[in-house]
Amino acid sequence: MLDEYIAQKMVNQFSKAIDYNINIMDEKGIIIASGDPERVGTFHESAYQMLTSGRKQMEVYDNQQLMGTKSGVNLALEYRSSVIGVVGVTGKPEDARRVATLLKVAVENLYEFEMRQKDVMAHTTMKDKLFQQLLYFDEPVASDLNHQAAELGYKADCMRIPILIVAGSEQHHNDLASACKSSEQHTKQDMMIRTVDGYPLVFLNLRQAGTGAVSYRSAVEHYLLPIQQAAEAQHIACRFLVGTMQNELRMYHVAYQHCLWLMHNVPSAENTVYFYDHVQDYLQSRVPLSELRDIFRAYTTQEPEKFWNSYIAVIRTMKSNMNNMVKSSKALHMHKNTLVYRYNNIRATLGIDPLNNVSDEDFAYNLCCFLEKDKP
Repeated sequence: MLDEYIAQKMVNQFSKAIDYNINIMDEKGIIIASGDPERVGTFHESAYQMLTSGRKQMEVYDNQQLMGTKSGVNLALEYRSSVIGVVGVTGKPEDARRVATLLKVAVENLYEFEMRQKDVMAHTTMKDKLFQQLLYFDEPVASDLNHQAAELGYKADCMRIPILIVAGSEQHHNDLASACKSSEQHTKQDMMIRTVDGYPLVFLNLRQAGTGAVSYRSAVEHYLLPIQQAAEAQHIACRFLVGTMQNELRMYHVAYQHCLWLMHNVPSAENTVYFYDHVQDYLQSRVPLSELRDIFRAYTTQEPEKFWNSYIAVIRTMKSNMNNMVKSSKALHMHKNTLVYRYNNIRATLGIDPLNNVSDEDFAYNLCCFLEKDKP
């Protein structure tokens, strides 16, 4: 069941970033949170129809007569495989569709996070209590965390880095968690945590490993080697998502969120993925679409859609291949000369030269990110 307080908290937060009114309806089709306070508590017929029919999406136009419903896009909200309500974005469906899709994902993720915080105190053991507070509390009290960690034998001031292990099944997660604990590389200062989704998460102590920020990758690789060998021996396909280094326990939940961001946003063939390799993409993902639209909207109306589709392919691929034209042309399945031609067309049309100018490279990448976000 949707919590009204949490729902309104989410609406208030997202309303700061987008120009559309947002409504959240419960399992009975009642608006329990809205950017328009007068609509809270009213019946939303579109949401009710979706919930009773099993539909996941419904668009409403001005000529439709539905009680308590305005023109817009409505999408089902899901939590742990069950539909718990509906989120709606008011506006012309063709304009609101993209925003509604992004908002659905954001609301579901934030709701899951809020519910975990609400339920976390159900865990009874001292170690569970500490670990759950580390992962799921936004503003834990540092002194309390340090005291709890000391009682459990953990040093609070260690530099640690999180490694989230993601495999295909619960059994595989159990096997890899066991491999971590039994490894000679795993020490008493390495925190092994099982997330509520069952993923093994290790906060690797870099000082114990004899290293720090300078050579953290070698420490991670050294720790993961026997785990990777165990995975190969048991034919377990898995990924290792490495978050950000932290030397304060109160910041561990942030490092864990960085691991989750990698899992949801970086489809990579690499076995081990490091957050620090994707900082620019992460920062871009934090910028509201409305802000990017204010910056680039007029700029992007000057050329046809075909030009911008080519632009996205060229700039994104060159970025992924560190501006290496040979590798980029292979990734795009085109001759190098064709890629050079398209790049020169971009340079001549927009007056930028990302290959030879750092500020142009930043501009080109930011523009590319906006175009990807704003595509219908």
